[in-house]
Amino acid sequence: YAVLGVERTASDAEISKAYKKLALRHHPDKNPGDREKAEAAFKRISEAYSVLSDAEKRQHYDRFGKDGPHGGGGGDGPGFHGSGGLSREDAERIFQTFFGGMGPMPGAAAGPGGQFVFVSGPGATHMDSDEEGFGGFGGLGGFGGETGGGLGMGFPMGDMFSGLFGGMGGAARSSGSGRRRRPGSSSSGAREAPPPHALPSGTPVVVRGLEKAPEHNGKAGRIAKFDRARGRYDVQVVGGGTLSLRPQNLTQQCSVEVAGLQSRPELNGETGEIAHYDEGTGRYMVLVKNHSAVALQRRNCVLDPGTCVCLCELESVRFNGQMARISAVDRKAERYTVQCQNGEEIKVKFDKVVC
Repeated sequence: YAVLGVERTASDAEISKAYKKLALRHHPDKNPGDREKAEAAFKRISEAYSVLSDAEKRQHYDRFGKDGPHGGGGGDGPGFHGSGGLSREDAERIFQTFFGGMGPMPGAAAGPGGQFVFVSGPGATHMDSDEEGFGGFGGLGGFGGETGGGLGMGFPMGDMFSGLFGGMGGAARSSGSGRRRRPGSSSSGAREAPPPHALPSGTPVVVRGLEKAPEHNGKAGRIAKFDRARGRYDVQVVGGGTLSLRPQNLTQQCSVEVAGLQSRPELNGETGEIAHYDEGTGRYMVLVKNHSAVALQRRNCVLDPGTCVCLCELESVRFNGQMARISAVDRKAERYTVQCQNGEEIKVKFDKVVC
């Protein structure tokens, strides 16, 4: 508790917030001038978080302390590590998992071993705006070295990463190319194929918008299966465990093409990958090749045919919240043709879907 600077009564959210702040401050890659001291602090912070973020380990620690019998964490991962402390590798693994490590994406310069690369100054990653006015990506604070929360887990923007995600070694990606599997292309064999409007097994996703279990927001994972009867996905999250989630609580990592930007016309026609979606601003964070991270409105992100989406903000409210699959893209009219889960085919504007 002292290492993270929190009270013994701290909530999971307070523990996560403290870890996020301290891990970013003391990460060895962020402190090249004093790596040895930074690494020691980084390992202590990571060990504290690995214990206090796990209910069983925390209960054991509260009862016995660090020097008590080492039974709280079992043998499945970092927990109590005795006098030797946490290894750098385990500390790095916790860091990558916390920040939703999803493997290198196009335009993301991951470092050796899939580690984050911290940059600052003129070359730092920044969030872009367009004429309609962008005041920050869910509290990211995209300009002038500001910092903030956002994206469910929060990414500081003053000294942001040029490689936002890393560490899963592709485990959360649906194929070696980084593109999602199309329906019917899953390698699961005997597993029942999902309906056309549902994401196939293996699709990489990020959890968002959970109110009763906000500690899961921002976690990366992949689709295990779609439960037709319940209308929910089973999602295997990074670090272990499976969540049963509604489609509206997931953002899929998929390819998009930037279109219609007037303030940054050089980005139009560029392709990138969606990293997250901020419901508050209605913007995606897109990792655009050669341009780092850009916050874009839905209308400026053209999704591929075959992408599974959820419909939103339509005047015909009976369609809102429905799952659908894009069957065609009309760039001139800025419309998708989508096949809805109720069997109907409709045309909608680019900004009336969320992937």
